[in-house]
Order: sequence, then C-alpha cells, then structure tokens
Amino acid sequence: MAEYLYKYYPIVDYALQSLKNEEVCFNSMRAFKDKREGKFHMAAKEPGPFELNNKVSNWLSEEYSDRIIGQIRVLSLTKKCNMRYMWEKYAGNGTGFCIEYKHQDLLRISTDVQEIFYSDENRPNAYFEDSLDDLRFVNAVCEVLFTKEKKWELENETRLIYKIPPEMGELIDIEEFMEFKYSPKFSEYEYVSDFLTRQHCKFPKRIMKKCIPNKIYLGPKINKESEEKIKEIILNRSYICERILEQDLQ
Repeated sequence: MAEYLYKYYPIVDYALQSLKNEEVCFNSMRAFKDKREGKFHMAAKEPGPFELNNKVSNWLSEEYSDRIIGQIRVLSLTKKCNMRYMWEKYAGNGTGFCIEYKHQDLLRISTDVQEIFYSDENRPNAYFEDSLDDLRFVNAVCEVLFTKEKKWELENETRLIYKIPPEMGELIDIEEFMEFKYSPKFSEYEYVSDFLTRQHCKFPKRIMKKCIPNKIYLGPKINKESEEKIKEIILNRSYICERILEQDLQ
C-alpha cells in the first residue's frame, strides 16, 4: 500500500471548510457519480441446499444493497498527486487543490482500506453458500464495496470504508421512513428498513473525521485569489503547500 494517499478538491466552500477543520468526509455512496455504487447481485456460488429463484434473488439483492448503502460511508482517494485526469475531473480542471495524507493516519479513522478492483461486470455478484447469515456471504458483500467497473479505472482509487455503528442509528416510525425514503426532499440522513426485524432507522449521510494533512498541492491553473485563501487557512500549520506544474501532470 502507498505511503501517501491523495484527495482532489475544487475551490468550493465545503472543500475549504474541510481543509480549515482538518477533516475528511466519509460520504454516502448515493452521492457518487457512479450510481451502481453499493449495488450487487445476490447469487449462489453453486447449486446446493439453499437456492434462490430469480425473483427472490433480485428482491434480496435490492434489500441488502439498500442496507449496505444505508450504513456504509466511503472516502475515495488515489495514489498520485499529478494525475491529469483527476485534476481535470475533480479539481476544477486544475484550478483546485489536492491534499496529501499519510496512509497510517487514514488507517486510524477507517474500518477498512483497500485498493479498488476494476471488473468487466456492471453489477458484481455477492455469493453465499449455506444461508443468508453465513459469514462468507458477509465477507463477499464487503468485497463488493471494493469493486468498480473498468470505465472508472483511470481514477486508480484506494477506498476507505467507515461502517456506522448501530448505536449511531436513530429508530423512526414508518410514517417518517416513508416520507423521506421515497421522496425527492433533501435529507441529511440515509433511511434503512430491516425486513427481518421490521425496524426503520436513519443514519447520517456524512461522517466527518479529523485527519491532519501532510502537504497541500495547488493546481497548475489555480488563480491568485484561491491560492491566497489556501495559504491563509494553513498559515502557521505544520505542513506546506506547493504548486503542481502543467509539465508534471501524467
């Protein structure tokens, strides 16, 4: 695993606030550009005593995908600070900034860290063998969180997972669940229904964690005003900023 990992940002309020607070945001997968995030197909690895027909399999796939998205938060980083693709796509076409973090510091604030595996499958399978409670099935679902389609391969992502503990969930009634779960209204929560216990919960969409940067990289096209904002924020801090040059991008 790389010694340092990198997060690219445009010059926007939430990014500057994260830098000011020295925090990273573990976000809901529903906020990502890839709308297949957290989605998987539940399948039997081979014929056995516990088999599902397609209708039941599809229903369980949606239920378990929904629960995963509801309780898992993700922080996406990459291994280099000079990736032209990332500067263009995630840092305002080179007008933003990139934060370098120590890998060991990120480990302290996450549940799991793995490099993304890029697959030709557009919806990965999560296999089970004997029952829905099989630990091997749980592990298979975890693998899904670190699998993406090959079209995202240029991002060269390393993913941090934060699993929200059950005690952070708030039990709600069916009326509130139905009002927000299937509504276009914006909410700061993800809504989860457990079809086994018939309980409904809400979990915060974003989890902020303290993590001190190691270095700040300024984009090759950053303007003077944005550069001064960043330098003012990190004044008297233990890390420095330096500019990435156009000729250094790969």
